[in-house]
Amino acid sequence: AKVAQFVRERGLMFPIPLDTANVVGPAYGARLLLTSFLIERAGRIVERQLGEIDEQSLGERVAALLRAPAATRNP
Repeated sequence: AKVAQFVRERGLMFPIPLDTANVVGPAYGARLLLTSFLIERAGRIVERQLGEIDEQSLGERVAALLRAPAATRNP
């Protein structure tokens, strides 16, 4: 309920998956409650951020990712 409210209040339009069975986190190395992934256009994970990330830094990383060709590395 809290996640749905958060998504609604911010008008988020992208998928927000919840790992209620704790299967995905360990598979992708999400060791902290707050783990962010940057995913390139082809769907490959190109960066993993453990812990908080500020809005400016996130914006810069996303902008660079959008300018870049397909990813050549994974986290």
